[in-house]
Order: sequence, then C-alpha cells, then structure tokens
Amino acid sequence: MKDFKIYEENLMKREDSFCFHCDGCGKCCRKRNDLLLTPFDIFRLRKKLNVDLRHFIDRYCDIYIGSASHFPIVRLKAEEKCCFLRHNMCSVHEVKPAVCALFPLGRTGIYGPNGYSLGYFLQDVSCGDRNEEHTISSWTKNLGEDYEAFCGIRDNLMNDILPFMKSIANEESAPQNILQNMVFEIFYNNYDLQQEFLPQFKEHADTLRRFSKDALKILSAE
Repeated sequence: MKDFKIYEENLMKREDSFCFHCDGCGKCCRKRNDLLLTPFDIFRLRKKLNVDLRHFIDRYCDIYIGSASHFPIVRLKAEEKCCFLRHNMCSVHEVKPAVCALFPLGRTGIYGPNGYSLGYFLQDVSCGDRNEEHTISSWTKNLGEDYEAFCGIRDNLMNDILPFMKSIANEESAPQNILQNMVFEIFYNNYDLQQEFLPQFKEHADTLRRFSKDALKILSAE
C-alpha cells in the first residue's frame, strides 16, 4: 500500500511537464507486440483510411483474448515494423494510436476519494534525448478533447463487466466463442465515421453493460 501511494503521488497531471525529444530513430515502431488498439484508436484510423472494420482488422491487426481480462483485444501488426511505418516516418501521424502518441509517457486510471482520474508517468526509455520540455497537455493535444473522457468511460466499463468476462472463461468453447464475438461486435463495431465518436461509444458502453448483466444472470441460473 505504501509503494502504491508513492506511485500515485508521482503520477503527472495535464499541467505537469517532462523533458523528451524524439530523434526519429524509429525504435518504438519496430519489433512490438504490445501496440493495443481501443475503439477510440480504431475509429480515428478507419476515418483517415476510409475503410470498414473488417478490412481494417484483416489488413492491419491481430485479435486475441486477453489471458487475465478474457476480453477481445485488438493488436496492431508490428512484429518487424509497424504496418504504418513508411520511410522511417509514421504515415498516420495525426491519428496514430494513443499508445504511440503518448510515448514516452504511459497512462493509468486512478480511483480515489474524489472518483476516477487519469494519471501519466514517464517511462524509462533508451531512445531520444531530454533536450525539450513539454507539458502533458501539449504532448497529448493531437489526441483531442475526447481522449480522457473516453478513457474514463472505458476503464469504468471494464470494471463493471469483469465478472461477466470471467464467467465466459468458464463456459465450453462453443458458447464461449459466441459470447466473446458478441462482446467484440458491441465494443468495436458499428460506429458511424461521419458522427462524433464519444456519444456513440457511450451508447456502446451502456449496451455492453446491459448485455453482460443479462447474460450473467442466464449463465448463473444454468
């Protein structure tokens, strides 16, 4: 508990600053298997590329079930190099995934006495130098005003449906696959690219909560 308190006290807020300068080496774009995409990322990328979800997933992503969360995870293909890396530059720079836009920062959700808040931390990276100073606010500007609101809704949703996702893991393979596919469809699919993302995601989150609650009742009764 003491270590967590120290960790929490060292998290940075939007007005805090850090020093980092990207030297364009491209190390963070190569040999990665941890570039996970959220509905927020996929929406922005699909809008720029003007592709439907199936095309986007087939060409740029892998899907797997998280070992701890039991949740469908979408991962960007980047075993040798990121599929969006062109001539050592990001071809989708203005809408690149949040995990890339934040680098070298990481982010975490904190549940405290005043509710949920988002905190940032500086990762220990070997690339770049420390010759430029940035605020968290300026560094995350390209993510837009909806990013932190999305994180809060998404993190709260994950907490709410965790019991349901764990219960799915105990099902036989056929019903387990059906339920996980339904979760994937609600969470990642059927977003109108011509409309704002955040209101749509709120609706999807509410739908997934209702679905998980109703399905959990049925599973518990069997």
